[in-house]
Amino acid sequence: MIILNEDTIKPFGRIRNAHDFIGAKTYVALLPLEEDSFIHVESDEYLESLKAYQEVSNEYYGGLPVRIGYYVGYNKKRISL
Repeated sequence: MIILNEDTIKPFGRIRNAHDFIGAKTYVALLPLEEDSFIHVESDEYLESLKAYQEVSNEYYGGLPVRIGYYVGYNKKRISL
């Protein structure tokens, strides 16, 4: 398992803590997690309704629409690059 923190992400950028993602973290933590399944949702309506979505869209992408989704499950093989 790869743990994302300041040290592991440093070669790629930095972790931004300027926005309140508690609602997103709570929502994703409540999603079902089964050992033999893997779910990829590219765009989630609930996550995109959160205040943090609008803040990220405005601050980092100049107000352009962005998609917020998630991965849930155990991926045991590389299926995309």
